Amino acid sequence: MFYAQYMLALGHYERATNELTKAIVMMENNDYRAAYLHSNASAAQGLRTISAIDLQKMIAKNTNADLDRSHIKAPDFSAGIPTVVRTASKVQAPPPSEAVTDVSKEMAEESMARAKELHQTASRLLFQEKVHCR
Repeated sequence: MFYAQYMLALGHYERATNELTKAIVMMENNDYRAAYLHSNASAAQGLRTISAIDLQKMIAKNTNADLDRSHIKAPDFSAGIPTVVRTASKVQAPPPSEAVTDVSKEMAEESMARAKELHQTASRLLFQEKVHCR
């Protein structure tokens, strides 16, 4: 793995760790909404870590065959990205994170469990890549 790509993945991992730490503190303080939001942010950063490592592995193999197989049902955009025409009334902005108003303890715990799993996977992959970088 290239050093720069490893550092990018490490940056995502550090942000995932920070968000997970905040989520744990919020759970301890019974602030389930904040714990839910921080654990979701941690999970997203964990996925970015894993994606950065996987992308670098495909680049290192000098092939995108793995990518092609994993996205068989994806449309072929080799001729360019098609223009999607929709009326403005049908286009909706994604809901802001503040839209999550009522979060139960169970929802926060499930989100935390997913974030921890992704964090562990990212940690394991980063360690493997660090060993291969030497």
